[in-house]
Amino acid sequence: MTATNMLSDPTTVILWSDTLMYGAVDRRVVDFAPKQRVNEGARWALMASGPRPIYETLDELTCGSLDQARQRLPEALREIVAAAGRMKAFRSCPHAGFYFGGWSDHLGRFATFAVRSADESLGPGTRAYKPIECNFFTAPRVFVSGEEISFDLETVNRAIASLGALEFCRRVIQNQRSGLGRAAAENSDGRPAMVGGHCDCTIVAAEGVRTVTLIEWPDRTGDVQADLRETHSLPFD
Repeated sequence: MTATNMLSDPTTVILWSDTLMYGAVDRRVVDFAPKQRVNEGARWALMASGPRPIYETLDELTCGSLDQARQRLPEALREIVAAAGRMKAFRSCPHAGFYFGGWSDHLGRFATFAVRSADESLGPGTRAYKPIECNFFTAPRVFVSGEEISFDLETVNRAIASLGALEFCRRVIQNQRSGLGRAAAENSDGRPAMVGGHCDCTIVAAEGVRTVTLIEWPDRTGDVQADLRETHSLPFD
C-alpha cells in the first residue's frame, strides 16, 4: 500500500499521493514515479494504488470523460489484479484500487470515486470492483504523536478552515509517513505501507487543473521501511 488520498466538494476535487515504488518481496525502494494522470480537457484526474503494473495503465485509462471512467475502470482493475496474481513477485501485494475525481456531466458537479479489489474496503456493505462516491478518502492510516486520527466531516472541515486545504493535505501525508512504524507493528497480514519520494497534489476545479508538489522527502533507492520512519508528525490544529 502507498499513500492515496482524495477530498471533494461540489466545486473542487483534490487528489494527493506519494511517488515511491517499492519491491513486493524485499520491501526496498526501487524507483520513484508519478501515480496520477490528468485529463485537463475533461477536467478529471486518476490515481492508483497496488502492484506496479497498475501504474503502467494510467495513460490509457485517463482518456475520455470521468463518467466513461466509472464504466470501464472496474473491469480494467479486475484484469490488472488477475494478471498481477499470476506473477510470483506480486502475489504478496495488498489489494489494488483506482481513485478518481473531477467534473461529471452525469451528476452536473465535481465528484470523487474509488473502486477497489477488496470487499468492504470502502466501508461496510461496499463491494469489490464497484465504484463508490467518496467525498473524503485516506489510506494508509494517519497517526499524530503515535495516536491514530479518526476523520469525520466535522474534523476535516475544521482542519481545513484552520490550515487551508493544501496544508491540510500536506499534513495528512506527512502523518501517514510518520506513522509507518506503528502501522507496520499492527499490520497482521505482513504487508506494511511505504510512503515517500515526494507528494503530488492535483486540484481540479471550474477554472482548470493544476498539480503541485506539497512535500519532498530525502529518500533513496535501496532504502527499507525503517529508513522512512524518522519523520515527525504534524498537528491538525
